[in-house]
Amino acid sequence: MWIYGGLIFSMIVFLLFILIEKRAIAPILPLDLFKSPLFNVIILMGMIFNSAYYGTIFVLSLYLQNVLHYSSLSAGIAFLPLTGGFVISNLLSGRATARYGIRMPVLTGLLIFILGFAELFPVKTDTSYWQLFIPFFTIPLGMGFAIPAMTNAILSGVEKTRSGMVSAIFNTSRQAAGAMGVAVFGTIAYGGANAIVNAITVSSAATVVCGLGTVFLIFKYLKTAS
Repeated sequence: MWIYGGLIFSMIVFLLFILIEKRAIAPILPLDLFKSPLFNVIILMGMIFNSAYYGTIFVLSLYLQNVLHYSSLSAGIAFLPLTGGFVISNLLSGRATARYGIRMPVLTGLLIFILGFAELFPVKTDTSYWQLFIPFFTIPLGMGFAIPAMTNAILSGVEKTRSGMVSAIFNTSRQAAGAMGVAVFGTIAYGGANAIVNAITVSSAATVVCGLGTVFLIFKYLKTAS
């Protein structure tokens, strides 16, 4: 009951915020930004990235400790390929953007990200760590390749005086989506080993479907920033 009450209260406060922002002379969140399809696509894509990544990583930490029976330290070490993927992709993304424009690294990163989640489909209760090693590297590789170009895309579509505000909206929406991903997939994972595996499957399927849908939006709306 408290959960439903909190959700209703949150929706009421959100609607009040929108009404106040519409009438404000100097709004905190200018609603005209959301009239831009490019802005909306980048925000949506950022939310998909973070909700899928943080939600699934949370479930995978449960998998390593509660299913494969890793210690906390061993589970942390097992996640090191994630760091490697981000480091490599962030270094390459800037060069790719400078040479090919924004759309290529965004699209390439998204497809690699989708591939990484597709590689999680075979995960079962007896899957070894080495079968997880490739998606552990591929997922952050794709995410890290796309995010810098996405940041360039969303900032290039607004005036310089609004760049700080737009960057804050982009990052805040991503972090909020990450928290929601942890809550949703963490709830699905409750109930033992089979529930954890099921949560990994659900998160992977949802990410692949949403990601492929976003590919279409990238082709349609990211042309002007390519």
